[in-house]
Amino acid sequence: MALFDRLKYEPTSDTELVWKFPTDQLTLGSQLLVSTSQEAVFRKNGQNVDLFKPGNHTLSTTNLPILASLINLPFGRQTPFSAEIWYVNKTPKRDLKWGTTSPIPLIDTKFNLPINARAFGQWGVEIVDSILFVDQLVGDRNFAGSEQIYDYFRGELIQDVSEVVSQTISSGIASIFDINASLTSVSQRVTQVFSGRLKQYGIKLTNFSLDRINLPPEEMQKIQEIMLKRMEVEQLGSVNVTNDYATVKTLDILNNAASNASGGVMPVITQMNLGNALANAAQDNLNKNTSASNLETKLKKLKSLLDSGLINQQDFEAKKTKLLEDL
Repeated sequence: MALFDRLKYEPTSDTELVWKFPTDQLTLGSQLLVSTSQEAVFRKNGQNVDLFKPGNHTLSTTNLPILASLINLPFGRQTPFSAEIWYVNKTPKRDLKWGTTSPIPLIDTKFNLPINARAFGQWGVEIVDSILFVDQLVGDRNFAGSEQIYDYFRGELIQDVSEVVSQTISSGIASIFDINASLTSVSQRVTQVFSGRLKQYGIKLTNFSLDRINLPPEEMQKIQEIMLKRMEVEQLGSVNVTNDYATVKTLDILNNAASNASGGVMPVITQMNLGNALANAAQDNLNKNTSASNLETKLKKLKSLLDSGLINQQDFEAKKTKLLEDL
């Protein structure tokens, strides 16, 4: 294998984080070039032995004391030796994308519904401990970029996001329909947890944001149908209670009229006529009150559905117009 007397690394893309020099056959006296925002880690037999900061370095036993002791390098000679060189790019990588590959199963306690939410956002990383990073993550690979780092941590990141979002919804702080108003606090809580995981690998989480949480279209449609049916059931229950009340009041009126008749008893026909008249009048009055009350209830329900995002403005206006026309 050819020997190199000039060693350097020029990244081919902004996403590269670590790169292995293509040969492990080196020579004392070679020039090691480490650019700004780079560090070079020397490894021998899987062990990190030396670290070089930015600058031009002439490889010698003086600046490779640990390596020299491992392989008995003679002092001051142009001697070949074997060692791996890993260049680490320490430039912060921001605006990296992340997202859930599959929906997160949750329970929305506000609406008492099972839901499957999706989450998306951005994150950024910076390698702050090159030796720890190479030792913990790189292994036998010759290259690692931000995509490989994301692939490695995706499971833990989604786990942290899922737990924080689930806690936020289950505690009643927010529902799935208004949680986007709490994205800043949710992002801060995820940052606290996830940054601790990265620190163990020599990585700093420079930024993290949860940009949006939403439901798949088919999930949103299903929830809309459930909420509308629930509203209809509640309205039906209200009507039944009103009818029962009207029946009771009509019987009370008939009973009072019969008791107040001369001789204590009213003729059957008179009772029937009076009863019908009173019942009709009572029912008319109750119908008016019930109609107004039901309309108000329905309009409030519609407004709640609109505010929660279950229906859009067009749906709200159409339903409102229909309710007013029926009145």
